Amino acid sequence: MTTRSNGDNKSASAQDTNIEVNDDKNIKADYAQKCQTMEWLARSSALCALTSFVYFALRVKYTLGAPSESVGRETLVAWGFLIVEGALALNRNLSFLLSLATTGKARIRPSLRLHGGQVPTIDLFILHCGEGVELVLDTIRAACALDYPSDRYRIITLDDGRSSDLAKAVEEVGELHANVHYTTRDLKVSTHSKAANLNHGLQYVKTLQGGPSEYVSVLDVDMIPEPQTFRALLPHVLKDPKVALANAPQSFYNVAKHDPLINGYYIWYLRDIICHLKDALDASWCMGSGYVARRSALDQIGGIPTEGMQEDIMTSFYLTTAGWKIAYVPERLQWGLVPDSYAGTLKQVQRWTAGCFQASAAILAAPAGVATWAQRFDGAMVGIFYALEVFTLTFCMVVIPTMLLSGSPLILYSTPSHLRLLIRIGCIDTAAQALNGLFTSRMTGYRLAIFSQFSNLWTAPYLLSTASRYVLAAISTSLASAIPNYTPSGSLTDGSHERDARRSGSPLTRLRVIMWNPFSLFLLLVLSACTLSAALELRAVATAALAGPGLVSALRHTLVRAAYPPAFLLWTAVLGAASVPLSYALFPPPVVVRERLLARDPRTKVAYPTEQAKTADDANGSHAHAVAVVSVLVGAFVGSWWL
Repeated sequence: MTTRSNGDNKSASAQDTNIEVNDDKNIKADYAQKCQTMEWLARSSALCALTSFVYFALRVKYTLGAPSESVGRETLVAWGFLIVEGALALNRNLSFLLSLATTGKARIRPSLRLHGGQVPTIDLFILHCGEGVELVLDTIRAACALDYPSDRYRIITLDDGRSSDLAKAVEEVGELHANVHYTTRDLKVSTHSKAANLNHGLQYVKTLQGGPSEYVSVLDVDMIPEPQTFRALLPHVLKDPKVALANAPQSFYNVAKHDPLINGYYIWYLRDIICHLKDALDASWCMGSGYVARRSALDQIGGIPTEGMQEDIMTSFYLTTAGWKIAYVPERLQWGLVPDSYAGTLKQVQRWTAGCFQASAAILAAPAGVATWAQRFDGAMVGIFYALEVFTLTFCMVVIPTMLLSGSPLILYSTPSHLRLLIRIGCIDTAAQALNGLFTSRMTGYRLAIFSQFSNLWTAPYLLSTASRYVLAAISTSLASAIPNYTPSGSLTDGSHERDARRSGSPLTRLRVIMWNPFSLFLLLVLSACTLSAALELRAVATAALAGPGLVSALRHTLVRAAYPPAFLLWTAVLGAASVPLSYALFPPPVVVRERLLARDPRTKVAYPTEQAKTADDANGSHAHAVAVVSVLVGAFVGSWWL
């Protein structure tokens, strides 16, 4: 194994190394484009906040000033719709305010490179917990091929799966690469234990010759690192002695085209929007994989925090409260896998939800002196934002179809001029949202839909269930006790193998596995209600067009109901979300066998995603919803002049 003296362990410093700006033209062009887009994103956020304020001021004023005879069901529906709009706007404007808070300070870090052989020492941990041996071997082999002196880093596989096959395979790799190690806690793992596994690794390297390295790096089991990973991340830590951790975004090479589950949405929004905004405050979040951290900083906070499943958020919190900075490096330096099944996707987003609640509770419960009030507020907002989002979206899925089925107008007004003004301001406010969504989508390489706040609307009922179970678990635990160890499980099993053409079975089998559970049945009910309400609305418009004043009557009828611009945005989003389980069960996107997505060296067996597979991470989101909404906006704005 690796031979390294303690004296060699601390030989490299910022003064000893050669750090230069990467002169790759494509990276520079991407850097300039992102900086410009971030500025426009902040400006469009200000516009959204302004139009929302004006719109809701008018909505409340005209609703309160409606004729007194407008009582009963119409009043109830109008106020109910106003409450739904307000809750969604509050949720939406929280992210707008985050953009505004960093206006003029948004940071897109440049691409840097560390040259030469006098470089710091690194312990690279690869985490395993029951995954396939070939999957982790691909990560280990790519780690062995990093563009970094082999005597300056060690690769340690941390096996919580207690796999004898993996131990043997790593030993064989170690015969070729002296810096490869294997260790296991030899425990039966029944809960999420990534933090504990990492802490075991931090202790294990103390037993190796030369002791612990200056830096620690972590890779999830499926994340294949690019050769330049260390040389791209380390400069951002070496240039600033207060930076404790530099991390790269997670990229994926198995994203299916036209996937109705929109795998990776949360990751894309986090990595391409939120992390840039938080980086402006030197407090970006650790992404959990693909990072390099100072060992001394981790030792200062007592290792990797174990107060929940989101160890990355908690590590970020404790580092920043200790006075350290976290740098976000927007380069694609690691390539992994997104869940390729319905149940796998749900299990992932449920775990993220529960983990965010755990992290928020732990931050609020941190001892006095550990966190400032501002940091506690930021931690609280993580939980509040998640809770508000999943509740309002689920509430929206229930209320919107119900209101449309009632046949009542969604808005109240006193005069035709009030109606015309409401429609026009509603068009302007929705158009401002579309403009902001366009810049948001551009920041993600157009991976996100224009109205991306609804992209994962279909998961809202599942996440509300997860959040409710966590809150109930927390309430049943005394405030003085530790955070409950909540491990969410997917509502479904992977029994359908729905994306494997050879094993998926008939559509009826997929329908049974995917649809036969309370949440999918709820979405099916919402889909039926939306479809029925749309049919009834078309019939009512046709009836109005053929009777009385004709076209003007039909126009007025639809513009206060389904075609009212803010309402059209919502009910079409609900319709699309409610159709996801059914459309996915009937037409699951095929997934290419993983080996076909890799370019493998036949001699070394080192494999990297092919260039074509990497472009899957750039797949554009569907913008059909935005096209439909904008078309109705134009029609409603023009049509308002004839009311």
